[in-house]
Amino acid sequence: MSIVTKIFKLFFGFLLVLFLLALAVGKFLGWAIGAVFTTVAVVLGGIVVGLVVGIGVPLGILLGNVILVGFCIFLFLGFFMVLVNRRRRKFRV
Repeated sequence: MSIVTKIFKLFFGFLLVLFLLALAVGKFLGWAIGAVFTTVAVVLGGIVVGLVVGIGVPLGILLGNVILVGFCIFLFLGFFMVLVNRRRRKFRV
């Protein structure tokens, strides 16, 4: 894997975490803190980061419960798959 591919994966992983953080800010803290969070993201991170946060905060407000429950189910399934893969590796050795 080239260094450019690794950098892209880290960047998009960072954007995903930032988007989920924006969803949580929008859901639990509302419009006022969400606007401050978006402004800080634009100033510190530029246009791309600001767009990710700017989309995430209103989505968190409008669809917060649906998205958070779906994300928790996604995390649970991912954790379950990691456990299953570890058990398979132990049996192979």
